[in-house]
Amino acid sequence: MKALKKIFVTAIIGMLIGTSGIALAQGWGKGSGLSKQGLRGSSSFMRDEIATSRVEVLAEVTGQSESTIKAKLDNKPVWAVLDEYKVEFSVFQNKMTEKRSTAIKQAVSDEKITQAQADFMIKRMEQNPRGFRGGHGHEKGHGRGFGGNGRMF
Repeated sequence: MKALKKIFVTAIIGMLIGTSGIALAQGWGKGSGLSKQGLRGSSSFMRDEIATSRVEVLAEVTGQSESTIKAKLDNKPVWAVLDEYKVEFSVFQNKMTEKRSTAIKQAVSDEKITQAQADFMIKRMEQNPRGFRGGHGHEKGHGRGFGGNGRMF
C-alpha cells in the first residue's frame, strides 16, 4: 500500500513539473511581448489611448458628456450607443480613423514606435477600417457565435 502511495505521489509531482515546464516553454505569464513587428500586436501600447479616444469620439458625435458615454459603454456595445443617438457608424468610423492616425504619428514622434511599425499599423488600419480583428466587426448583428455571421439575440 505504501509503495502504491509513493508511485501515485511521484506521478503527481512529475505531472506538475512537466506541466509547468511546458507552460514556461510556451511563454505563459510575463514575457517580453515582442513579435515580428517589435510589439505584441504592434499596437498594445495604444490600447488605453484608443479606449479613451473611443469615448471622446462617441461623446463628440452624440453630443453627450464623456461620463455619460462611459456609463453607456459599461452596459452597451458601441453600435448600440450609436443607434440610441441616431449616429451613422461611418461618421464614428471616420473620426476614429483620424484619432488613430494622429496617435500613431505622435507615437513615432515620441519614439515609442518606429516608422516601419507605424506604416504597418496604418496599412492594417486601412485594410480593416473598423479596427476589429479578423475582419468581423462587432457591429449590430455580428455576434461571436456562428463564425461572426449569426444574429445577436
